[in-house]
Order: sequence, then structure tokens, then C-alpha cells
Amino acid sequence: MCVRYLTPIQREAVQELVELLMALSIRVPEELLWKRKKPEVAPGVQAPIIVIGSIMVPAVWGFSKWDGKGLVFNARRESLASSPFFTPHLSRGRCLVPATAYFEWEHLANGHRGRKFRIGPTHGRTLFMAGLARRNAEKAIEYTVVTCEATPELKPIHSRMPLLLSPEDGRKWLSRDMDGPLPEQPMTQFEVKPEDADNEEVRELGF
Repeated sequence: MCVRYLTPIQREAVQELVELLMALSIRVPEELLWKRKKPEVAPGVQAPIIVIGSIMVPAVWGFSKWDGKGLVFNARRESLASSPFFTPHLSRGRCLVPATAYFEWEHLANGHRGRKFRIGPTHGRTLFMAGLARRNAEKAIEYTVVTCEATPELKPIHSRMPLLLSPEDGRKWLSRDMDGPLPEQPMTQFEVKPEDADNEEVRELGF
């Protein structure tokens, strides 16, 4: 679940949207790379994230596996506090992953993939996915996207979806002293559009 998403590629646009939505002064280091021409991000690809301290940094999508084979690019919200793999990063490794939309493929009954859908906010601005970040053995930053159970409207496509945070919950998620329960999925208007059918009617879903 959540294996592709879109991110703005212009640093100024990202910073403006982040500051507008989050009411935070986000620091974007000059050395941060914004030279990618394709906005679609896949596991193993470097993209910008916002870490505790309100700093935007480049990071690679996916935690390196314990055996060094492959990446763990999603973390289940339900088990964050009990997973030996993720719990150590829940205290100081929380991050936000800015995106303009994310992709999902239909999960068919026969186990095969169906159509690819682009899911994004109807207002056309930035959404924020909850994530966890850490430094790997080479001291490079890597991150994973937190997922939760899909809303009833999206379950026909897939049973899981990214944990999308409202500005208020996003600020709490980045707080150094966050306590209390993990944020819930906010209610937001989204567009769901098949990527292979540009002329097909867009369905607006509220979740």
C-alpha cells in the first residue's frame, strides 16, 4: 500500500505551501536537492521530508531491512507503538512527507493489480503524510510512510491508505514533546481519478 506518490519539484513552491498550511517557519537548507524532473516518487528514491525541528531535508523512501535485502516503505499505524522495528523511532523520528497526491492500484479478489488511481485533495494544494525517519548505517536519512485502514469509500480500491494529517495534527506530529494518542485520519475532500482514463469522470470522495 502506498508505493508511489507525487511531490512538488520546485523548492519555493513547496516551502510556500508548507508554511501556509502548517503555520511554521520551515527551514530549507540551500544544499537540498531539487533537480529531479519527475515529481513521481517511488521506494528507493530521494525526496524532501520535514523532520522534528521544522527542517526540510532530503531522504530516501524506505527503511533498509534488517537483513539488508529490500526496503520497508510503509508502517502500520496500529502497530507503531508495539513494533520493535518502528517503536524506537516514534519518539524522535516522526516526520511529515509533503505530497500533491498519491497513487493506488486496485487490489483485486484474485490477488492481481487493477487500475492505477491518482488520489489528491480537491483544493489542489499539498497534503501531508505521517512518516518516521531514521539514519541508516551510512548515516543517510531514510523514511517510511505510516498507513492506516482505508475509509469505506476507498476500500473498493485498497484496504490501506496513507495516514493523512490535518495542519493541526501535523504540528502535533512534529512537536518534540508529543503525547497522547496517535492522530486519526482527518475528513477531507479528495479526487480519485484513474490514471489510464483521462476522460473518465472524476469521483469526489469525502474522507
